[in-house]
Amino acid sequence: MVNFILRSLRIPAGLVVLALAALLLGSDAFGDINNLDSLQTIVGPLLILVVGMTLLFVVGNFDLSIGAVMGLAGIVAAIAMNAGLGVFTACLLALGCGLLVGALNGFLVAVLGINPLIATLAMLAIVRGVIEWLVRGLGVAGFTSMPADFVALGNAKLLGLYAVVWVGLALVLTADWGLARWPRLRQLYLIGGNPASARLLGLPVRGATFSVFVLTGGLAALAGLLATARVGMANRYLGIGAEMEVIIACLIGGAVLAGGRGSVLCAALGALFMALLKNGFNLVEVAPQWQGVALGAILTLVVVLDGLTALRRRRQGLAA
Repeated sequence: MVNFILRSLRIPAGLVVLALAALLLGSDAFGDINNLDSLQTIVGPLLILVVGMTLLFVVGNFDLSIGAVMGLAGIVAAIAMNAGLGVFTACLLALGCGLLVGALNGFLVAVLGINPLIATLAMLAIVRGVIEWLVRGLGVAGFTSMPADFVALGNAKLLGLYAVVWVGLALVLTADWGLARWPRLRQLYLIGGNPASARLLGLPVRGATFSVFVLTGGLAALAGLLATARVGMANRYLGIGAEMEVIIACLIGGAVLAGGRGSVLCAALGALFMALLKNGFNLVEVAPQWQGVALGAILTLVVVLDGLTALRRRRQGLAA
């Protein structure tokens, strides 16, 4: 496991170094305090999201609805706070929505056996539709009136880092340690790598898969809450495209679509690379549509490489 993580670290770490070097040499604005704050706003939620997505990859699944859940959490919290509920209660409601969506995804995939692509894509459409209904009649900015305590939470800094980044780092380190040391999490590798053997050994394949989906939904809601608190507004655009960025980050970090492999720490480095890439696009003023083209091309490349790697492993297995 240690050797796998060390091998997997090389690619995302190398990409991060290259991206940092390119930005430091290519843009004087990169080191500006406002830009670094903007970079934290991008990378913080991604760190939280890759934790759940990596665990899903390990068990051989993924979730395309996490970006929508981010947006839903921000909207639900904003509506609750504008209705007079306290910050804590509003945050609990938002987290509950995320856990509910995660539970629905888990039921569809783990219990009913629906393909995760179909199940979570459908959930993405449903949640985005709910968001549009909740913000009907509002302008582009959405909800802009937030309690001071809530905004202060998002803008609190310790050692120069915002709360969303600290939360992301804590979750990454905890999950990475758990996958390496805690038997209940380590068994996810067997569940994803060889479900049939896992069932014969009595491992709770369905239960574990369901639980990881629920956790992923909750983490997506947490990311949405902290992102909303950071920017001080909630609108329909929060989280759009986040699922693609997170999937790319996980694949760059060594996760495979077939399951049984993945490192949260490596995925976190992949998330940092994606944040640097997005920040670089903004610095050089790349049009949003071309940013989408670039991300799509990167996703295609990493999926093709994942497929080629899986094919090579199958051939090596047959040869053995």
